[in-house]
Amino acid sequence: MSNKFKKKRLVIAISAAVSCALSASVIAQQAVVGEQNAVDDTEVIEVSGIRQSIQSAQILKQYADTVKDVITASDIGALPDRSVTEALQRVPGVTIERFAASDDPKHYADEGTSVLVRGLDRVRSEVNGRDSFSANPYGGLSYEDFPAELLGAVEVVKNQTADLISGGIAGTVNLITRKPFDSDERLFAVSAQANYADYREETTPSFSALFSDNWDTDSGKFGVLIAASDSEYKTRGDGFGLGNFHSRGPVDIFSYDDWGTASPGVNAGQYSNPCIPGAADWRACGAGFEDTVQFSAEDAAAYIPAFEGEALEGQPDGVTYYSPASYSLSTAENDRSRTGFTAALQWQSVDEKITATLEHINSKASLEWREYIMTPADQGFQPWMANALQWFDESDQGRPLTVDGNGFLTSGVGRGSSPEVPLQFRSRFNFNESTVKDTALNVKFTPTDRITVEVDYQTIDSEQVVHNNSITSRINGNQTGEHAPFFLDLRGSTPSIEFLSPNVSNPPDVEPNTNPILRMSNGMQQEEYNEASADTFQLDVEYKLDGAFTGIKTGLYYSDKELIVRNTEYEGWQALGTPWNGQASYNASPQVVPELFDSISFADHFNGETILGDYNSFLFPKMELAENYEQTLRDGCGTWSALGNAMDGSGRCAVSYADSTNSVFSHFSPRHISSSNTERTEFYVRADFDVEASDILIKGNFGLRYVNYQLESTGGISLPPSSRRGTSETDSLYQVMQSQY
Repeated sequence: MSNKFKKKRLVIAISAAVSCALSASVIAQQAVVGEQNAVDDTEVIEVSGIRQSIQSAQILKQYADTVKDVITASDIGALPDRSVTEALQRVPGVTIERFAASDDPKHYADEGTSVLVRGLDRVRSEVNGRDSFSANPYGGLSYEDFPAELLGAVEVVKNQTADLISGGIAGTVNLITRKPFDSDERLFAVSAQANYADYREETTPSFSALFSDNWDTDSGKFGVLIAASDSEYKTRGDGFGLGNFHSRGPVDIFSYDDWGTASPGVNAGQYSNPCIPGAADWRACGAGFEDTVQFSAEDAAAYIPAFEGEALEGQPDGVTYYSPASYSLSTAENDRSRTGFTAALQWQSVDEKITATLEHINSKASLEWREYIMTPADQGFQPWMANALQWFDESDQGRPLTVDGNGFLTSGVGRGSSPEVPLQFRSRFNFNESTVKDTALNVKFTPTDRITVEVDYQTIDSEQVVHNNSITSRINGNQTGEHAPFFLDLRGSTPSIEFLSPNVSNPPDVEPNTNPILRMSNGMQQEEYNEASADTFQLDVEYKLDGAFTGIKTGLYYSDKELIVRNTEYEGWQALGTPWNGQASYNASPQVVPELFDSISFADHFNGETILGDYNSFLFPKMELAENYEQTLRDGCGTWSALGNAMDGSGRCAVSYADSTNSVFSHFSPRHISSSNTERTEFYVRADFDVEASDILIKGNFGLRYVNYQLESTGGISLPPSSRRGTSETDSLYQVMQSQY
């Protein structure tokens, strides 16, 4: 067999955008003209499977009125993707976020999260061509929460036209669910899949079912579709991270306190030599120290050190080394579940002039994860972080200090040296659940072949709940050098770390009522409960023309959206066992309350490739303490949880938001609650044209869209107590907040 194609038209694709919501795009499509003889014995070849899916997507793209990519249900089902987000990464120009959040690079996502189009994140989301809305703090749709099994196709529109709802600066992603009239036949489909997680050695199932039928009656054509899906996805993720790298080299200047103790750099109030000018005692400056000065705050601010940290052992003169300030080891088990339900009713009049579609979509998705993370407190670029770890060469024991050609440390023995940087063992529990209920009615009226009128109404209710709790135990910073030294090796394809003291796994007992090696340190609670609702109305009218202009479209769009965000953010940190009180710390140690701790093995971290040696298990607070955070604090008060740490200033032990004295709604105080109401009114007109000149077909459209956007928001701010505001009339925290807010 052979196919002959005669090309008569040149493919042209031009798009342009003009400000003030004026947009224009010109699309030309390749027309393939072939001759076909209609004879009774014509051989029919039916194309099915993935090739048919590709051709269907190509046809949708070819006849689109703007730059668009499409993936169909067959694409989503045939590819090894677990969600809509992951399927979208197959579209040219679309990338997805691989972190749990853009501002949280320490937590990788087992599935893709947010979507970027051509590198931009201002992507608007739609469901069946309608503006989507949910209760996350940004109001947009979380694609990873939407069951892929309910979809018929996904469109990615990369160029704005006048008839599209405004806001898709980077692009618009439209999730299209299945409809009864998509097929003239009765359909019944059931699918089952399983996912095996090798790290957890668990298998999780996914099920989906669909029923669709339509029939002709004297009253018109009726159709019904019901689809449901339920899926679970369990994974485990291991993490190995390093903190900021700091330049290391010899100290160029020291400051000396009143006792002659040296510290690197220029520190306000200290002296340039180990003496005090004008002193009458042993601290007086003698011969050779006549130039001694006391450094001022201006001197300290103006000082720029040659290196951020002190030189490493064996570092040559004139060479700069770079070493990490911290490390982190983590393992997290993630349990994701999705439940989706969609129902659609369609009716078409006998004369096929009226088509009505009633749809309901219900999506519920949750992600629950339990994480153990071991890390020195990485505090960014605080001045003490550069010297928080000192590095040593123990080549005689097979633990050398090495650097690469650029001076970056690749191996060495690390010992903590800063009291400000403890070694933390954190147990964290996070639960995030989102629910979206979307009901819509669409009526399409075609009184003539030229006129089409479409009316659409949509209502959405959504809710999001977040419980994010952690409890941390720690070895104090001034103890880590002795009890938690380690050998870090970055020379291979996989980083590895070997702890060199058994005390990091099994802290020995201490004298009663003295500071222990390991103790309960602090807790953190973050709560979130958001609600969203939206009502939208849309009217579109299209009139088809003959000639160069093929049609005119115009329409109205109105939406009223309400979003209430209740979020405690990360202000809920509270001390539990206090390091400044030996007895309180002792009471919070595994020596006194061993029932609060679990020994967690990291022996299989990265399949046993990253944590080497015999000391690979560590005492973490039990995960149940974080899961039941509120009851944990109640039960611990007065025993291992010390008095005086309450975040509400009541003098009690650390308290949860549920037991706080200033909550006005559930866990939330007025400062945690904000609301916004958005009303949008939009109007557009668009003209389509189709002209041919010298065998060149030029098709396109241009139009104007008017947008009226009104936003009303409320919220609160909490100023610090007077005792912590400072006294300066211009520079205190209180005055700064007063003047700026």
